[in-house]
Amino acid sequence: MATAKPTAEKLALRIKQDQRLQERVLCGKPADNWLELLESSFHDMDKQWPGGESSNQAKKRILAVVEEAAKTEEPTVIVSHGNLISLLLHTIDPQFGFQQWKQMQCPEVFHVDLVGQTITKIDLS
Repeated sequence: MATAKPTAEKLALRIKQDQRLQERVLCGKPADNWLELLESSFHDMDKQWPGGESSNQAKKRILAVVEEAAKTEEPTVIVSHGNLISLLLHTIDPQFGFQQWKQMQCPEVFHVDLVGQTITKIDLS
């Protein structure tokens, strides 16, 4: 919520918290090799470790939020964690993968055009 507040105030938008935008749980317990697991999840989108969720399951969550937002007339800003956002971007551009996720900075802002299937990175500087 704190992440979204400055943007919401600047754009005069209300904040609506949605549990579907929670970060993806990669596996149910801490893993020293989490980065390797994450990378492999970009190659096998159905791979699921015990207690975690697959890339496709996480993608389904964020796509449901995006599709609902697209049906409204209100301007919408979706704020979430990098892995979940990268899975959304991967849906639009299959070339967006693990390496692009690694290059993301915090915060990172993208304009996503669902109709034109385009992604534009917005420079905040």
